[in-house]
Amino acid sequence: MPSHTMKYVALYVALLVLTTTSLLSSFVTVGALSVAVAYAIALTKGSLVAWFFMHLSEESWGSRLTLVTAVLFVVVFAGLMIGDVDGRTVLSIRVPMTR
Repeated sequence: MPSHTMKYVALYVALLVLTTTSLLSSFVTVGALSVAVAYAIALTKGSLVAWFFMHLSEESWGSRLTLVTAVLFVVVFAGLMIGDVDGRTVLSIRVPMTR
């Protein structure tokens, strides 16, 4: 097989392993760490797709910097969202029933 074909086969196997890991990790509960693991797996899969299928490896540094900046924004905003939801308190207010 040509070398570029082997590269895509290896990439397919890596994405398949990461997808299986993502599926199996959904059955394991490790608390708040499970969200971080899911984000890490998704970020890894997205990076592999962008690097190889979108041929980011052949692009200029400007294109790479644009992608890295976008990913950093997503990570920061996801972290802020998780912190906001985690920091909320549940108020238990009883509303009297009227007839």
